[in-house]
Amino acid sequence: MNSRQVLVFGDGRHELGDQLDQPLAHNQLPALPRLIHRLLTEPAGTTYTCRYSKDVPRIHGRKHRYAKKVTWAIVEARRNDFDAVVIVIDRDRRAEKETTQPLREGRDSCLISGRPPCAVGCAVETFDAWMIADGKAIGKAGGDSSKSHPKPESLDGKEEKGKHPKDVAADIFGEKRGLSKKYAVVAENVDLPSLEKACPKGFKPFAEEVREKILHPISN
Repeated sequence: MNSRQVLVFGDGRHELGDQLDQPLAHNQLPALPRLIHRLLTEPAGTTYTCRYSKDVPRIHGRKHRYAKKVTWAIVEARRNDFDAVVIVIDRDRRAEKETTQPLREGRDSCLISGRPPCAVGCAVETFDAWMIADGKAIGKAGGDSSKSHPKPESLDGKEEKGKHPKDVAADIFGEKRGLSKKYAVVAENVDLPSLEKACPKGFKPFAEEVREKILHPISN
């Protein structure tokens, strides 16, 4: 059995949990790496190390800051013997040229032999959107399944105004903080094909990235 290590960057604790900078096995995973593990068809022996994207050091240069973050993350992964890198950010009502585009530009600039493959993604508007679409998964996490949202990416208003994924998640789970364990349960049980349909701008292209960019290197 080949052991593989994946370095995962995300924006917040709800998707990454509180065990950062340490390899986590399949039964320890918070929401984001749990989704990745499932998209990779749950390869045995694979571990996931989580870090906040905000903690990536500032890099001088003329590229967009997200392009530079991805470049640094890939170099860091190579330096520390990771087999793949995954980076997910929240769109937060920004344009594609400020989010997805520079992420991919940074990734594509590092397509050099010997560097680990990288998959990038952008949740619309936040990662919480991926956690509120599937009523059955919500119910298994202790949330109100009747309040699931069929089109989470339509929640593009400001936070605290009711039309935001975080507001809907708070209503579903009865709280706004400390959702990492509940999100992990949702991520374990959510129907992935249905989630791709519910979140065609965010989750679907991310799922395709993971399968296209890192599935083969990790599973072989």
